[in-house]
Amino acid sequence: MKVGLILGRVYHYTGLTPAESLRNIVAIGYHNGECFAFVEDTSEVKTFGLKLEAKEAKQVFTDAGMNVVGSHFYPLALVEKNFEKYCEYFAETGCRQIGCGGRESMENMDEILRKCEMMNKAGEIAKQFDLRFYYHNHYHEFRKRGGKYIWHHIQDNTEKGLVFFELDTYWVARGGADPVSEINRLKNRLIMIHQKDFSKNAEEPLCIFDSLVDPDQPIPEEMFQSKRHAGTYTEVGTGILPIQDYIDAANDAGSEYIILEQDFVSMDMMDSIKISMDSFRKYKGLDLEN
Repeated sequence: MKVGLILGRVYHYTGLTPAESLRNIVAIGYHNGECFAFVEDTSEVKTFGLKLEAKEAKQVFTDAGMNVVGSHFYPLALVEKNFEKYCEYFAETGCRQIGCGGRESMENMDEILRKCEMMNKAGEIAKQFDLRFYYHNHYHEFRKRGGKYIWHHIQDNTEKGLVFFELDTYWVARGGADPVSEINRLKNRLIMIHQKDFSKNAEEPLCIFDSLVDPDQPIPEEMFQSKRHAGTYTEVGTGILPIQDYIDAANDAGSEYIILEQDFVSMDMMDSIKISMDSFRKYKGLDLEN
């Protein structure tokens, strides 16, 4: 797998221009980037948090030596609001695939199946622009409805040639499931994994459902945000997650990228991503040259 970085987590913290941030990120060793955007209306697509035309954005990436390997969007309902324009924009930047960043309300089978239909539609539209559509999990999907994980319902009710997945191993573990088992279940539908680490000093259980969140109840956005804090995150390779196991399984499944996404840091952001890169250099099975 090639190593990458979700870019929004960096430029929001550094105070640098996007071009300056990208040059620094590439110098540290990350040659592959994933964008993300909170978009309510595709009439105003943004990347880097700035209004850039697609050609301008592509030039910024190219000048920095950064490959755009994906782009998140929120919410899934965007699929019903001129999603074609969003696909067209990111296809022009050189992006290969776009995905929904999850956190969707799926509290019963009717909601689950309706969201699966939307994902299939997203996959059909993305394919028209030579893009692949993927869905990214959080811990929400590792609640059980109808006797099995919502995550498994999503896989079983979406089309294999249209809907792919980006597995966030941290959130799988926080949902009480085994990331290796989930990687193996996805097989060739897995195109990327997101990686962060769980702190050795976290003063709460790894599984968020053990005491912090009731898995039988809805998880509104306010609750999700209130349960996220810097004390549970740490740089890759410095926490308790068996990341080499995840890398081995993801390589066997054919995943193309492992993407660093650390939601919170307790130090300078550039120092943080460098520590994670130093750890990536020690793991086996990673391509750090491309």
